[in-house]
Amino acid sequence: MMAGFYPLAAVQPFFYNYLDYQFTNNTEHTFQINLWFSDKCLEGELRIDAPLNYAYHIIEKEHQFLKKEGQFFRKNEIWRDKLLKFEGGRIVSTELIMKNFARVTYIPDRYIEED
Repeated sequence: MMAGFYPLAAVQPFFYNYLDYQFTNNTEHTFQINLWFSDKCLEGELRIDAPLNYAYHIIEKEHQFLKKEGQFFRKNEIWRDKLLKFEGGRIVSTELIMKNFARVTYIPDRYIEED
């Protein structure tokens, strides 16, 4: 059963030997994460072993590329909305999951230069 589809950012930093994402399951359910690449994006879906009355939407906010002291960084926030599936998708909670500030090893097309 597919619980939801969650497109990720078009430019997603992945590093060898760096910790980028951590997942913890604090529920009684079994989840499966499937990821794949489209022409432009890393995309994914989250599957679960039983139906739930709610769904989650993962949202990126405050995305920026920064140049600082000659190096490039990606800055963003990851937010999660919890929606009730059988009440028209009404949002019952919004939570900041994490703030990210990570060095990237490529030159972004657009960036803000900081002193």
